[in-house]
Amino acid sequence: MKYFKFLNKVPEKTYILIFVAIIILSSFYTYFRIEEAADIEKKIEAKQRDLNRTILLKNMYLSKKRVMEQSVAKPGEEKPLPLSFLEEASAKAFVAGRLAVLKPSAVKEEKVKGQSVFEIKVNGAALGEVIKFVTDVEKERMFVKKLQLNMPAGGQNFVDMFAIITAG
Repeated sequence: MKYFKFLNKVPEKTYILIFVAIIILSSFYTYFRIEEAADIEKKIEAKQRDLNRTILLKNMYLSKKRVMEQSVAKPGEEKPLPLSFLEEASAKAFVAGRLAVLKPSAVKEEKVKGQSVFEIKVNGAALGEVIKFVTDVEKERMFVKKLQLNMPAGGQNFVDMFAIITAG
Protein backbone atom coordinates (compact mmCIF):
# COMPACT_ATOMS: atom_id res chain seq x y z
CA MET A 1 0.00 0.00 0.00
CA LYS A 2 2.95 2.17 0.36
CA TYR A 3 3.28 2.48 -3.35
CA PHE A 4 -0.27 3.53 -3.90
CA LYS A 5 0.14 6.44 -1.49
CA PHE A 6 3.12 7.62 -3.56
CA LEU A 7 0.97 7.61 -6.68
CA ASN A 8 -1.57 9.84 -4.98
CA LYS A 9 1.10 12.46 -4.37
CA VAL A 10 2.10 12.68 -8.09
CA PRO A 11 0.18 15.43 -9.88
CA GLU A 12 -2.29 14.54 -12.58
CA LYS A 13 -0.39 16.47 -15.26
CA THR A 14 2.60 14.19 -14.88
CA TYR A 15 0.44 11.17 -15.72
CA ILE A 16 -0.89 12.90 -18.78
CA LEU A 17 2.66 13.82 -19.93
CA ILE A 18 3.88 10.25 -19.44
CA PHE A 19 0.86 8.92 -21.33
CA VAL A 20 1.40 11.39 -24.22
CA ALA A 21 5.13 10.52 -24.34
CA ILE A 22 4.30 6.81 -24.55
CA ILE A 23 1.81 7.45 -27.40
CA ILE A 24 4.34 9.59 -29.33
CA LEU A 25 7.16 7.05 -28.91
CA SER A 26 4.94 4.15 -29.97
CA SER A 27 3.74 6.17 -32.98
CA PHE A 28 7.33 6.84 -34.12
CA TYR A 29 8.26 3.20 -33.60
CA THR A 30 5.24 2.05 -35.61
CA TYR A 31 5.91 4.57 -38.40
CA PHE A 32 9.52 3.43 -38.85
CA ARG A 33 8.50 -0.23 -38.76
CA ILE A 34 5.91 0.42 -41.49
CA GLU A 35 8.56 2.20 -43.61
CA GLU A 36 10.97 -0.74 -43.20
CA ALA A 37 8.21 -3.17 -44.15
CA ALA A 38 7.39 -1.12 -47.28
CA ASP A 39 11.09 -1.13 -48.30
CA ILE A 40 11.29 -4.88 -47.78
CA GLU A 41 8.15 -5.40 -49.88
CA LYS A 42 9.67 -3.35 -52.72
CA LYS A 43 12.84 -5.44 -52.55
CA ILE A 44 10.78 -8.63 -52.61
CA GLU A 45 8.88 -7.44 -55.70
CA ALA A 46 12.15 -6.55 -57.46
CA LYS A 47 13.60 -9.97 -56.64
CA GLN A 48 10.45 -11.67 -57.93
CA ARG A 49 10.69 -9.72 -61.21
CA ASP A 50 14.35 -10.75 -61.53
CA LEU A 51 13.41 -14.35 -60.80
CA ASN A 52 10.63 -14.30 -63.41
CA ARG A 53 13.00 -12.78 -65.98
CA THR A 54 15.65 -15.41 -65.17
CA ILE A 55 13.11 -18.23 -65.51
CA LEU A 56 11.96 -16.81 -68.85
CA LEU A 57 15.55 -16.61 -70.10
CA LYS A 58 16.21 -20.16 -68.89
CA ASN A 59 13.16 -21.46 -70.77
CA MET A 60 14.19 -19.61 -73.92
CA TYR A 61 17.73 -21.01 -73.63
CA LEU A 62 16.52 -24.57 -73.11
CA SER A 63 14.10 -24.40 -76.04
CA LYS A 64 16.77 -23.01 -78.37
CA LYS A 65 19.22 -25.61 -77.11
CA ARG A 66 16.72 -28.40 -77.89
CA VAL A 67 16.11 -26.99 -81.37
CA MET A 68 19.86 -26.83 -82.04
CA GLU A 69 20.44 -30.36 -80.76
CA GLN A 70 17.62 -31.67 -82.94
CA SER A 71 18.90 -29.86 -86.01
CA VAL A 72 22.51 -30.96 -85.52
CA ALA A 73 21.94 -34.63 -84.78
CA LYS A 74 18.69 -36.24 -85.82
CA PRO A 75 18.35 -39.66 -84.18
CA GLY A 76 17.03 -41.57 -87.20
CA GLU A 77 19.51 -40.09 -89.61
CA GLU A 78 23.08 -41.34 -89.60
CA LYS A 79 25.70 -39.08 -91.12
CA PRO A 80 28.29 -40.67 -93.39
CA LEU A 81 31.94 -40.31 -92.55
CA PRO A 82 33.53 -37.31 -94.29
CA LEU A 83 36.10 -39.44 -96.14
CA SER A 84 33.49 -41.82 -97.56
CA PHE A 85 31.23 -38.88 -98.44
CA LEU A 86 34.08 -37.18 -100.32
CA GLU A 87 34.78 -40.38 -102.20
CA GLU A 88 31.11 -40.75 -103.19
CA ALA A 89 30.77 -37.08 -104.16
CA SER A 90 33.90 -37.19 -106.30
CA ALA A 91 32.72 -40.39 -108.02
CA LYS A 92 29.34 -38.77 -108.83
CA ALA A 93 30.67 -35.34 -109.81
CA PHE A 94 33.72 -36.23 -111.88
CA VAL A 95 32.84 -38.07 -115.06
CA ALA A 96 35.79 -36.91 -117.15
CA GLY A 97 38.15 -36.29 -114.25
CA ARG A 98 40.20 -38.91 -112.50
CA LEU A 99 40.61 -38.94 -108.71
CA ALA A 100 44.34 -38.91 -108.03
CA VAL A 101 44.58 -38.27 -104.27
CA LEU A 102 42.05 -38.40 -101.42
CA LYS A 103 43.61 -38.53 -97.98
CA PRO A 104 43.34 -37.03 -94.50
CA SER A 105 45.72 -34.13 -94.05
CA ALA A 106 47.93 -33.32 -91.08
CA VAL A 107 47.49 -29.56 -90.78
CA LYS A 108 48.20 -28.66 -87.14
CA GLU A 109 45.99 -25.56 -86.82
CA GLU A 110 42.86 -27.44 -87.93
CA LYS A 111 43.52 -30.45 -85.68
CA VAL A 112 43.55 -28.17 -82.64
CA LYS A 113 40.09 -26.85 -83.51
CA GLY A 114 38.71 -30.40 -83.69
CA GLN A 115 38.17 -30.35 -87.44
CA SER A 116 39.00 -33.15 -89.84
CA VAL A 117 41.07 -31.99 -92.80
CA PHE A 118 41.21 -33.78 -96.17
CA GLU A 119 43.21 -33.26 -99.32
CA ILE A 120 41.75 -34.14 -102.69
CA LYS A 121 43.37 -33.98 -106.11
CA VAL A 122 41.58 -34.62 -109.40
CA ASN A 123 43.21 -34.66 -112.83
CA GLY A 124 41.48 -33.78 -116.12
CA ALA A 125 38.09 -32.58 -114.84
CA ALA A 126 35.67 -30.23 -116.55
CA LEU A 127 35.04 -26.91 -114.81
CA GLY A 128 31.32 -27.73 -114.36
CA GLU A 129 32.24 -30.98 -112.58
CA VAL A 130 34.50 -29.05 -110.18
CA ILE A 131 31.70 -26.57 -109.41
CA LYS A 132 29.20 -29.41 -108.81
CA PHE A 133 31.64 -31.15 -106.48
CA VAL A 134 32.29 -27.96 -104.45
CA THR A 135 28.57 -27.23 -104.06
CA ASP A 136 27.86 -30.83 -102.97
CA VAL A 137 30.62 -30.61 -100.36
CA GLU A 138 29.34 -27.32 -98.97
CA LYS A 139 25.77 -28.65 -98.75
CA GLU A 140 27.05 -31.28 -96.30
CA ARG A 141 28.41 -28.55 -93.98
CA MET A 142 31.98 -29.14 -95.03
CA PHE A 143 34.16 -26.22 -96.05
CA VAL A 144 36.60 -25.82 -98.92
CA LYS A 145 39.55 -24.03 -97.33
CA LYS A 146 41.79 -24.02 -100.38
CA LEU A 147 40.91 -24.60 -104.01
CA GLN A 148 43.59 -24.60 -106.66
CA LEU A 149 42.79 -25.09 -110.36
CA ASN A 150 45.55 -25.65 -112.92
CA MET A 151 45.24 -26.01 -116.66
CA PRO A 152 47.41 -28.84 -117.99
CA ALA A 153 49.65 -28.10 -120.94
CA GLY A 154 48.07 -30.69 -123.25
CA GLY A 155 44.30 -30.20 -122.87
CA GLN A 156 42.82 -26.73 -122.67
CA ASN A 157 39.25 -27.98 -122.01
CA PHE A 158 39.99 -29.64 -118.66
CA VAL A 159 41.56 -28.55 -115.37
CA ASP A 160 43.45 -30.21 -112.56
CA MET A 161 41.94 -29.51 -109.13
CA PHE A 162 43.60 -29.55 -105.71
CA ALA A 163 41.44 -28.77 -102.66
CA ILE A 164 41.75 -28.83 -98.89
CA ILE A 165 38.41 -29.59 -97.26
CA THR A 166 37.57 -29.34 -93.56
CA ALA A 167 34.73 -31.08 -91.75
CA GLY A 168 33.58 -30.65 -88.16
